[in-house]
Formats: sequence, C-alpha cells, structure tokens
Amino acid sequence: NMMETPPIAREAGDASVFTPESKDALVIPPESRMIKESIVGKLQNNQEMIDEIDQLKAPSVPPGLKKSKLNTFARQLNCSREELESAFEDLNKADTLENEQIESATDGQLLELEYKALLKEVSNFLEDEDFVTQHNTNAWKKLQNKNKYTDNQLNTINLISEVVLVKRLRKIEVYKGFHRIKSTGNTVLDGRDKTENIDQVNVTPPDMEGLQDWLPAIELFGEGIFISLDEEIISQWEKIDAVRARVSILKKRWDSYIKNNYVFNEVLVTPRFILLHTIAHLMIRQLESDVGYPAASLSERLYIQKGSSQSEPMLGILIYVVVADKAGSLGGLAEIAKPEKLLSLLTNVFERAQWCALDPVCSEHEGNGPGLLNMSACHGCSLVPDTSCEFGNKLLDRTLVKGNHEIPSILSMLDKENK
Repeated sequence: NMMETPPIAREAGDASVFTPESKDALVIPPESRMIKESIVGKLQNNQEMIDEIDQLKAPSVPPGLKKSKLNTFARQLNCSREELESAFEDLNKADTLENEQIESATDGQLLELEYKALLKEVSNFLEDEDFVTQHNTNAWKKLQNKNKYTDNQLNTINLISEVVLVKRLRKIEVYKGFHRIKSTGNTVLDGRDKTENIDQVNVTPPDMEGLQDWLPAIELFGEGIFISLDEEIISQWEKIDAVRARVSILKKRWDSYIKNNYVFNEVLVTPRFILLHTIAHLMIRQLESDVGYPAASLSERLYIQKGSSQSEPMLGILIYVVVADKAGSLGGLAEIAKPEKLLSLLTNVFERAQWCALDPVCSEHEGNGPGLLNMSACHGCSLVPDTSCEFGNKLLDRTLVKGNHEIPSILSMLDKENK
C-alpha cells in the first residue's frame, strides 16, 4: 500500500531496483547424449508435434486420421511411421523417469548428479554430445614421480584428487522472475550496537501476473576445468579448533543475514565450503592473468553439501566459461588443464593467497562486505565480478587457505601426512 509504505530513494541504475532471480543446471547424461540428428532428438525439440501426437492417442480419434497424421509427421522427420512411434515411446519413457527423479530433487541433489557425472570416466563420446569430459587424473598423479618440483608443488599434487577437463558443456539458465527492494525497518545485525536497514523482497514472475505455466530459459555452451580435493586431508583440517572457531564467526553472521535478507542459495557455512569458495575465486583471478580470460567471463560452480540431502561428500570446483554460440568457447581452458600447466596455475594460486596488496590490513580484517560475511578477502586478492560468483562475493576468507599463527595453511597439512 503506497499510503502506508514510504518511498525509498535509489540512485539511477542501482542494481537493487531490478534484481533478477534465476536457476541453472548443466545438461548431463543421459540427456546430453541424445543426438540432435536422431529421430528422438528431432522429436524432443518439436514440442508442438509432441502435443499433437499425444492428442492422436485419444480413443475418440479415428484410426485412419491417426495413421494419416503420423505419416505426415514421419515425412517431416524423414523417417517411417513405425520409427516415429518407437521414438515417441522412448521419449515418453525418458521423460517419466526424469520426472520421477527430478520433481522431488533439491538443489543439492541436482548438484550431486552433476558431480557424479563429472567423476564418471567415459571414453566413447560422440561429436554431437553436450557433455564431453577428459580425465587427466592419472597424468596429474604421475607428476609426483618427477624430481623437479618443490615441496609445495608436490603437496598441491597430493591435495588435488581428481582433474577433469570438460571439453564441452551446456548450461540451461531459467529466469524465474525479479524483485525490488522493500524496507522493513531497522534491526541489529550480528549482535552489534550498530543498527542497519534490512531489506526484504517480493519476487515478481516473468509475466508479472504469474498466470503462465512455463518460464523463459536460455542455453549456453562452453568448456571448463574441474578439480576435487582430497577428502581425508580436508576432513583432518576442518577438525582443527582454530579453523572451526574462525568459521563459526561467519556462520553466526550468515544466520543473522539470511533471516533479514532475500537469499538465493541454500548454503551450509562450513570450513570446507569457505575454503573451496576462496580457492575458486583465487583460480578465477589467476586464470585472468595466466590465460587472459577476463574474470567476468569465467564462472564458478561449487560441488559441496547443500542442505542435508547428500548421501556422499562432495569437494569439487568447476571453473568454466559459457557463451550463447553453439560452437562454444575457444579452448583456452582446455589448454591450461594439461597437468604441468595446471600445476603451474595452482602453484601461483597458493602463492598468491599468501599476500595481498592491501596486507597487513586485509589479512587482519575481522569482517567486511555485506553483513560482514567476508574476513580476509578484498578486491586486491579474492573478490571477483559478481557475475562470476554464485554467492554474491560473500563467505570468503583467504586466511583459511594461507594460514596464520593459529591455523595451518592447507598445503602444510600435506607435510604432516608425509611425515
């Protein structure tokens, strides 16, 4: 009610005036293996034809009309009527199975499906597939046998348990609507004396009225690098009291923040989450300088527990680039994913984590950013363009990577293992 709610002044072009909400997912097997030139593939991309065939299945449709229509559709797809009917049945079976698996799936379970697809080694990829991977883990592990690497480099090799080059990926991004800012008054954040104005929102659907039963979407094509960290090492590291104490501070702030703000992602604030998130940002910054990709063109995708629905632990980072062109990107990430080049990149990542241009201020910072949800992280070291981050440049802490007088660096945990 405009009479009851006072207007709020915003700068022209302020992002809070129109903030879109979207969901995205990678296309993985079996859907990604559906060849576009096959009858099933052609039929899948022709929803109008699928609807008409569905109507022909009604008992009231005369057999002659049904046969005539199916022959017409078959000619359009350059196949026989029998092949068309078989393809239609196969498509229905696939849709039924997919709906049973997906309708009740949480975001975390969808991520788990992607994670398993990334870890599964497949050798018989075809040219027309939407998800093509090449596993470089064995070649990565063989680097340990070379005598030319430093202790830190050998520790990096042991820390990374899987290396996968994603030669081709397809991402579907669905636009769910947008929201505008609406003030709800003052509240106390994180138990501090300082009061801050907390905003909440109402999401407006794409058609403004919410009457349509579909959502607009876009498909993007590209490539990426996937790495996973050693579960045993991370499990030992996150049990350290100093690590848990530091993360508990951010967790309390996060709990306070999500009570009073619209939050896109269901996040479990754990030591491993903040560690992976910070490493992902450092990788994006390093790829910008080592490979030449603008940071804004790269995106992160973290595979880690979301909620409590996962059956297996996940510790994966996918850094990828996608464009609207079906041909995908230019192959720069594919080149850097070769084991020796990737080792050089990750060596630079962990070295870069040691020092920031704003140190010692950055390293000693106890809270900055929205809701004070970052600790040792700033534009000089760990922050990336907002389009590159799934979590709005929040929940970052470089100290968890590099260590301090209380917390061991993540690479030093490998020294203890070797001893």
